[in-house]
Amino acid sequence: MIAFYPHVRIEKYVVMPNHIHLLIAIQQGPSGASRTPPPTSARASQVIPMFISTLKRLTNKTAGHALWQRGYYDHIIRSPDDYNTNLALHRHQPRQMGVGYTLCHGLS
Repeated sequence: MIAFYPHVRIEKYVVMPNHIHLLIAIQQGPSGASRTPPPTSARASQVIPMFISTLKRLTNKTAGHALWQRGYYDHIIRSPDDYNTNLALHRHQPRQMGVGYTLCHGLS
């Protein structure tokens, strides 16, 4: 995925029996006179659908059949507290569903 999206990084992920959770970071480019907007909801709303589409396409091709449902849910993390809350949810949900907890770190 880094070849397609060098500015996007999967920080953490959890594979569940019927879905996955991804914590995705969009790296901000150089600031100053650049016309590139900061990584706000406007930029995320452009990058995330493209990223997810590419992820689905590549994994479906590898699997040889469709693995993904049509839609997805996203949430833009705006503060350290929001990040910690979402991280706690990623840790809690596998236990709640009765599966082992495995929070994986860092994919680029």
